[in-house]
Amino acid sequence: MLLAAICGLIILWLTLAAHTRPHIFPYPGFDRLIAFAMLSFLSAFAFPKHLPTVLLLSIVAAIGSEMLQFLRPTRDPRIIDGIMKVIGASAGVGCFALAKLPFKRRPA
Repeated sequence: MLLAAICGLIILWLTLAAHTRPHIFPYPGFDRLIAFAMLSFLSAFAFPKHLPTVLLLSIVAAIGSEMLQFLRPTRDPRIIDGIMKVIGASAGVGCFALAKLPFKRRPA
């Protein structure tokens, strides 16, 4: 849970401070996608019995982080950026759910 919280704080910091964001990929949308995939994956790992809630909160965080950019005059929120964040959040929870499948107990 601590890793997910740290990941969330890093995403919030990088969302509001554009000049400090590292550019890893040619298209910044991939950075956003991977960041929210990591956040939702770690959140799902912390709360494996509450995957629908984790998915919902991850999507709300993705949309909320894009909406926070309205508060900064130097930032410009875009729909495509929000979509990439929502896809990443959904992919992270989906990857965790798929990774958990082989370890599910089957009734005897």
